[in-house]
Amino acid sequence: MKRSRAKAQLSNARLEGLAKQAIEQIKRKDYVEKLRKSGVKKANLYGFAFQNKASCIVSEGIDLG
Repeated sequence: MKRSRAKAQLSNARLEGLAKQAIEQIKRKDYVEKLRKSGVKKANLYGFAFQNKASCIVSEGIDLG
């Protein structure tokens, strides 16, 4: 999850970019390794970004097998 602390309102494209960065962080830090070791073959990753009342959620399916 990414939260913007910018004072000016962010565009929808910028919020989406931050949500995608959250997914990249999940991959980079390998948070799904426990799932892989447990035998999970597929998972959905979700990235959330918000600023005040504006928000964006993106998802990506990944193959762990």
